[in-house]
Amino acid sequence: MKIAGFLPPPVFVSYRAGQAIDYLKNNPVDLGLLDINLEDDIDGIEIADYINLNCKANFIFLTSYSDPKTLTKASSTNPAGYITEPLTKEQLLNIIIQAINNLKSAGGAQISKSTRSIPCCKYFRM
Repeated sequence: MKIAGFLPPPVFVSYRAGQAIDYLKNNPVDLGLLDINLEDDIDGIEIADYINLNCKANFIFLTSYSDPKTLTKASSTNPAGYITEPLTKEQLLNIIIQAINNLKSAGGAQISKSTRSIPCCKYFRM
């Protein structure tokens, strides 16, 4: 599968925040797809905070939460996007393309040539 002419990088999927953070500690990433509610004591917003402090990566929230409190808290992490469920394949691809273009314009990795990966939430499969 190609996304706007880019070959997809490897995808890492984790349902637990601790496992995702361990992966982030040991692997460079380009883009994170984060759910807010995870099967752990740490939520996706806390992972976003970790990414902001420790990684040079964009991230997108994919979640069913749309209440003002959660939106405000998530927005404070400066995500590349915030998509509420249900979402379409087109919505997901558009926001990924936008995040990839932001990476390129900011001097980030050329994802098509990258061996870096995308940490992924449970809703997205390549």
